[in-house]
Amino acid sequence: MVLVTINLSTTECIQRVAYVPFIESDKLYISLTEHSLTFCKSGITFLEDLLKMSQPSVQYLVDSGIQKMWSCLVLHIENSLTSVVNIKENRNKFILKNASWLEEKVLAVAEARYMDSVGYASTEMKHVHRSFGKLKSLAMAYQAELV
Repeated sequence: MVLVTINLSTTECIQRVAYVPFIESDKLYISLTEHSLTFCKSGITFLEDLLKMSQPSVQYLVDSGIQKMWSCLVLHIENSLTSVVNIKENRNKFILKNASWLEEKVLAVAEARYMDSVGYASTEMKHVHRSFGKLKSLAMAYQAELV
C-alpha cells in the first residue's frame, strides 16, 4: 500500500488534486492511499465528461455511469477491508478514513456538480451513500471474525 501525504490547507492545493474546490481550512493534512487520490482525480474528470452529454434522452446513461463508477470504488474498499493482510496489520481504520474522506468530500462535490448541471439531485448517489454506510459494519464484522 502506497501512502501519499498531501497538504490540503488551501483550495488551490485541492484544485490541483481534483480540479474542484472541496474545503478551505488553515491547516488540514490527510493521508490518502494512492488509489483514493487517483479516484478523486479520475472520478471527478469522468463525472464532468458524463455531465457534458447530459440530455433528457440519455440521462439514464449518465446516471448509470455515475453509479457504476462509485460502485467500483465501494467494491474496491470492501475488498481492501476484507483482506486478511489489511486486517492483520490493522489498516482498516486507515482505509475507513480514506473512504470517509471520499464520501464526505469527493461525493459531496460530485453531488453539487450534478445538481448544478442537471438541476435536481441524483437518486443514484443516494444508493452510493447507503453503500458507504455499510462499509464500517463490514470492517467490524471481518475484524471480529479474525480475532
